Amino acid sequence: MIYPDDILLLSASVGSLQKMLDVCYRKGETIDIIFNVRKSALFMVGKAFNKKLEKSYIDQEAVAWLHGMIM
Repeated sequence: MIYPDDILLLSASVGSLQKMLDVCYRKGETIDIIFNVRKSALFMVGKAFNKKLEKSYIDQEAVAWLHGMIM
């Protein structure tokens, strides 16, 4: 069994990330997986790791961006 906290998504853009989140949410609905937005987080690595980004959503709830992390 896979739990949603076992999923890692990698994306080169915020737009592509949102598309992946939408696919995961829709597929989760069909197989009875519920994503808990409060236990989910997004982070960015690279030169612009602390850049302010637009919000990303699971269903209609915003997922928190973690800022100020150097990986």
